[in-house]
Amino acid sequence: MAVFSSHILFANVHVFCGIHVSNSFVIVASILHIILLYVAIMLYFKNKRKLTRKNKELIEANIRLTESEAQLKRINSTKDRLFSIVAHDLKNPFNAMMGFSEILHNNYSELSEDKIKKYTKILNTTARNLYMQAENLLEWSRSQSNKIKFNPQKIDMHLITLNVFALYELTAFNKNIDLVSEIRSNTFVISDMNILTAILRNLTDNAIKYTNSGGRIELSAVRNGDFYEISVKDSGVGISDADQKKLFNMETFYSTKGTSHEQGTGLGLLLCKEFVQLSGGYIWVVSAPGKGSTFVFTLPAA
Repeated sequence: MAVFSSHILFANVHVFCGIHVSNSFVIVASILHIILLYVAIMLYFKNKRKLTRKNKELIEANIRLTESEAQLKRINSTKDRLFSIVAHDLKNPFNAMMGFSEILHNNYSELSEDKIKKYTKILNTTARNLYMQAENLLEWSRSQSNKIKFNPQKIDMHLITLNVFALYELTAFNKNIDLVSEIRSNTFVISDMNILTAILRNLTDNAIKYTNSGGRIELSAVRNGDFYEISVKDSGVGISDADQKKLFNMETFYSTKGTSHEQGTGLGLLLCKEFVQLSGGYIWVVSAPGKGSTFVFTLPAA
C-alpha cells in the first residue's frame, strides 16, 4: 500500500507541476504579448506624430514658399514700376538740360544777362533735382539689398539741421523761401548720422518743391516721453486726404510736380519711411489743400 500510495502521490505531483508550468507559460506569454502590443502601439503613435510633424513642416514650408513667391512677384512688379517712373521722370530734366545748355553754348554772345541768369538758374535747379533722384535711387537699391548699415549714435539735432539747411540755402534763396530752424541746441537723439541726414534732406527738398515763392519752412523738435517728435512744416500747396493715403506707399510711388514744375518719383518719402522705421520711429503727415503740410517723425531721445 505504501508503494502504491507513493506512486499515486508522484503522479499527482507530476500532473500538478505540469498544470503549474502550463499556467506560467500562458501568463508569461500573455505578459510578453501585452508588452509587444504596448511597444507596437507606442511605435505607431510615435511614427504618427513624426508624420504629423513632417506634414505640418511641409505645409508650413509650402506656405513660406508661396509667400516668398508672392513677395518676389510684388518686388519685381514694384521695381518694374519704379524703373518706368524714373525713366519717364528723368527724360524731361535731361531734355531741359540739353536744350538750355545748347542755347547757352550756341547763342551766349547774343543773350542778355537776364536770359543767361534765367537759363543757368534752370540748369542748376534741374541738375539738383537729377542729383536728388540719383541719390534716392542709390539709397533705395541699397535698402532693398540690405546693404545699409545702421550705426546708432548720439546726434545733436540742432547741428544736423543747420548742415542740411546749408545744402538747400541756394535753392531756397532762388525760390524766395525762408528756412527756419526752431530746434534748440543740445537736442540729442539716437540715430544713424547718414540715415538721419537722408530723412531731413528728403523732407526739406519736398517742402521747398511744394512751397511757393515767399513761403516759409520750419523745422522743430518736441520732447514726448522717450522720443522726440521732429516736424518739417511748410506753407506750401498742401495735400488732400485722398492723396495723403497714397503717400509712403510702395504700390503707388505717388508724386506731383512742384510749384516750379520740379519732377519727382515719390521715392523720397518711401525712403524716409524705411529709414525712420529702421531708427525705431514713426512718420506721418498733417496737411490740407492750400494750408501747407507738416511731416512729423519720431526718434528715440538720447
